[in-house]
Parts: sequence; C-alpha cells; structure tokens
Amino acid sequence: MLIAARCVDIDLGHGRRYVVLHLSSSEDLEPFVEYWTRLSEQGTDPNVYYAPWFFLPAAKNLSKKPDWQILLVWRIERTLGNVPVLCGFFPFVQQYRRQTGRVWSLWAHDYCFLSNPLIEDGREADVWESVLKYARQAEPRVSAIDCPLLSGEGLIHQGLLKTVRNNLSTTYQADHYLRATTPYLSDTEELLKQSVAGHHLREFKRLRRKLEGEGQLEYRSLTTTKGVDLWIDWFLELEAAGWKAQAGTAIRQKEADSRFFQEMVRAGLEQERLVMEGLFLNGKPIAMKVNLLAPPAAFAFKIAFDESLGKFSPGIQLELDSLQQFGNHETIKWADSCAAPGHPMIDRIWSERRVIQHLVIATGRGASDLIWGIRPFLRACRRMQKRWINQSKDYWKRFRSKNASPPLEVELTPKQTQKQPISHQEPT
Repeated sequence: MLIAARCVDIDLGHGRRYVVLHLSSSEDLEPFVEYWTRLSEQGTDPNVYYAPWFFLPAAKNLSKKPDWQILLVWRIERTLGNVPVLCGFFPFVQQYRRQTGRVWSLWAHDYCFLSNPLIEDGREADVWESVLKYARQAEPRVSAIDCPLLSGEGLIHQGLLKTVRNNLSTTYQADHYLRATTPYLSDTEELLKQSVAGHHLREFKRLRRKLEGEGQLEYRSLTTTKGVDLWIDWFLELEAAGWKAQAGTAIRQKEADSRFFQEMVRAGLEQERLVMEGLFLNGKPIAMKVNLLAPPAAFAFKIAFDESLGKFSPGIQLELDSLQQFGNHETIKWADSCAAPGHPMIDRIWSERRVIQHLVIATGRGASDLIWGIRPFLRACRRMQKRWINQSKDYWKRFRSKNASPPLEVELTPKQTQKQPISHQEPT
C-alpha cells in the first residue's frame, strides 16, 4: 500500500514506530481517500476543511499550482502484523522567502477557515513529533513549519505544545484572536437568554413579527442532492446582489470559485456532511446559509441575505432559526462561526469563543532558531515606531488646535462699506 521510495521510518522509542509518506501532488491522494475519510471522521478536534469531500474540490479549482508537500503519517500496528494505520494528514505548501528560507505552510485558501491537521485521537504528540523530525531532515532544507489558522486549544494544540517543549523548539506567534462559537441546546429559548442581551432579543422578536406581516415567512433546509442546482443558484444570486459583489468577494464573480462551490456542495450533500438553510418570504429566498458538518461540530461556511430587507435583519432571523433546528440534531453539539474577530452580527448572538492563532515552529536547522526567535523583537520595534508616530500626530494636532488664533472679525461702518473713489494724486 505504501510506496517505499517515498517513505521514511520515524522511531520514537518504546515501540512507537511511525512512517511518513511524502506526496508532491494533491492528485496522489486519490488511492488513500478511504483511509483519509476515516481519519477525518474520528478526531475530537474536527476540521471539515481538510476532509476529502471539501479538500479535493478546493485543491482542484483554487490552488494555483502550489508546491505541494503533503505528509501522510502512518503508525505501524504490531498487534495487527505491522499493518500501517493512517493517523496524520498534513497538507503543506512550500513557500520560499528570502528572509526565512523554505517554509512548509499548512494550506489555507480564501474559503478555508481552520488549518488544524487531521490527527488520530491519542496520537497527537507522537504525530507532531514525527512531522517535526521529518522536516528537520528534509531536503532542500526547511526552516519552519507554518500553521496560519491553528486552534489555540484542544488536544491537537496540547500535543503540539508537548512536542515543542520536548524539542526546545523556537516558536513565533504571528497572530491570535477570539472567534465566536455556540453550543447547541434543545432549549433554544434558554440558550438565547444566556447569549443575547434582553433588549436585543426583544428587538429581534419585534422585527420578526414585522417581517411576518410582509407575507408568508418560511424556514427551509436542504440535506440531499434533490433540488441542489436551484438552491446553489439561489445562494449565488443572493450573495452577488449584496455588498460582497461590490467588494469583489462574491463567489459568482470568479469562475474557479463558482466551480469549487458547486462541486463542494454536491459532494457534501452526498456525504451527508452539508446542510443548506434558507428563510423564504412569499416563496423567495431572503436569507441563506451553508453549514459544513464534522460531528460533533458544525462550521458556518457562508451566509447571504437580501439587503433591501435589511431593516428586518433577515440574516439574524435565519441564525435564530438555525439555532433551533440544530438544537435537536443527534450528532452536532456545537458550531464554529468561522467569522472574523469582533463580527458585528454573530458576536451578538453567539456567546462562546475559541482561540485561533497563527503559529510558526522553527525546525532547528541552520539558523532557523535565530531567524524566527528574533521576530518578536522586530515586531516590538515596529509597534513602538507605529505608536510613536501616532502619538506624535495626536500631540501636534492638539497643539495646533490649542494655539490656533481665532479669526479676526472687523465690523465695517456704513461709511466704510461705501465704495471710495480711486485717487490718482501723488501722496504729499
């Protein structure tokens, strides 16, 4: 099953033997889809964006000929006759920067909002250790492993921390922030009382009554491929009619993005890993949402709404309906908003948060520890410079406003306002 020429044995001692299979193309993943799918469905820290049904359409349509460095980590199960079992999936893309050299970065495209690698439960530290050991001996030399959208909590993060500490690895946290999440409870009213301020909740209910007064208001959902083409058209048209089209981020504006979305939605529905929701007024969609499922979690992938009805907050109305529908779901227990930090809408109704970070781990080869270890100091210098510039601007702005002379106001007498004749006589 494994190609010996591409495999490297990693012995961690105490009978812990792993094999790293290195692939240089996303097309080489096809023979391993069955094992890959099984791995993506069993982790306690799910990442739907690296599941085969989502990842393959994205790699096919969104990747612009990246330098793939995909690592499949297998554990050798001696009790089963040395049978390899897939326990880690790391889709790296190699990037070269003059200042840092070659870096392996977990792939994160415009429609990927989490870059947690897929790791088998209970093997987190061993798999990270195997990947780090492999990167240290890779040729050409790799200076660091880049994790741009890594969860800052959970077992995968804990396994990474253990590996970093054991290897005395240098790390650089380029960014970190909080992202909204929510649990799903069968008692939606109680959940909303805990999450939403009372005056906001009363306002949402008032707007709901006004929206119902505009006609027949109906919630619908799509969980099978029946009618999928119509639902895709509805969503793309609704999104393209709003602010995203003006910002140039609507899916329909790029042919490759549109192909990816259509293929991904169909694959997700076939795998029962996607749900489309809609709020319809008189049979017309006024708000739609795409949810990606990776039990026990759901990921709010995309939402669109009719901005001409913005005074009724149709997007929030759909979110409230969605909370009620998923509150009764058998396997989905919580959801990740996938929203930007401080999102004005979702932060008002989803009360819990998860940590998302951009973390770089130096491999320790060559001067990589120095290269990445000095980064926090350089960042501190840039921030100090920026603060000094801003403070100087504020100081001079206050100084000028304080010392500015008031405009002169001269009252003219009636005689002064009359036009005087011009004299051509020389002064005496």
